[in-house]
Amino acid sequence: MSMAKLFMYFIGLCNRVAALFIAFSIVYGSAYCCTKGNISSPPDIKRILDRGYLIVAMSSSERIPFFTASDQGKEEPQGLDIDLAKEIARNLGVEKVVFLRDTSSFNDVVNNVSNCKADMAISKISFTYNRATKVKYSKRYATLYKTLIINRTSFPEISNITDDEIKSTFNDPKISIGVMQGTSYAAFAKLLFPKAQIIPMEKWEEIIEAVLSKKISAAFWDDLELEKYIDLNAGKYLFLKSLKFKEEKDTLHIIMPWDSHQLSNFIELFIASNDINYRTKDILPTLKKIRSKKGGG
Repeated sequence: MSMAKLFMYFIGLCNRVAALFIAFSIVYGSAYCCTKGNISSPPDIKRILDRGYLIVAMSSSERIPFFTASDQGKEEPQGLDIDLAKEIARNLGVEKVVFLRDTSSFNDVVNNVSNCKADMAISKISFTYNRATKVKYSKRYATLYKTLIINRTSFPEISNITDDEIKSTFNDPKISIGVMQGTSYAAFAKLLFPKAQIIPMEKWEEIIEAVLSKKISAAFWDDLELEKYIDLNAGKYLFLKSLKFKEEKDTLHIIMPWDSHQLSNFIELFIASNDINYRTKDILPTLKKIRSKKGGG
């Protein structure tokens, strides 16, 4: 074959390949482009709409006023997180919310989302770097403050001290700090007090009793949990003192699977447009309302 014929054959082959590429692009592109006659929802939204309900992961434990304990369907759960989930579902276009409450551990709630067992979690979830490697976080919808609770007689000289003074005073190998097992505060405590003994416990009442009996130096949780304790145990609190951080915030977020891009965008706009950022003072009235319905418990 002469060079001229070889060249013409090569040009013809290139033209045929180009034509096939253009045809493929048109067909492939039309399947994914939104046109007036073919509007398709993104996969993470479409999955919820096709199913007809929203699946929300939540701890089976109780964190009033965010959510009451799981009661195997005998009583509809109450709380800010419950109401938030229902409002999100309504705005997404589905009326029903199914709450996945198969674990009391907050870390396992996060795992339920990272394993795509739920569309999202709304469960008083704090931000931690470890969790953020697994799931997508929304902007905050509540802001609390980290707080140490100490026995007045164990530290009589301590009154109003700065955040740095709290850290330096309690970051000591002789100091023992009780935290709720399976919560973000176990991680927070290790970051703020790396030299102290961090002791996870299952019940908040157990931690407070340990502080009162001087078995441990301090309890560590958020300022809302402190207010809840004072509300029910004003007499015992006379023997305690709180050291509330001014800058160490505990922000709460909705979490979603890492690839839920459009759902994440929807949640961001939902929080922003409704200007949702609860503070402890905003939350306390809901706490009292739920407690009154439950008979003060």
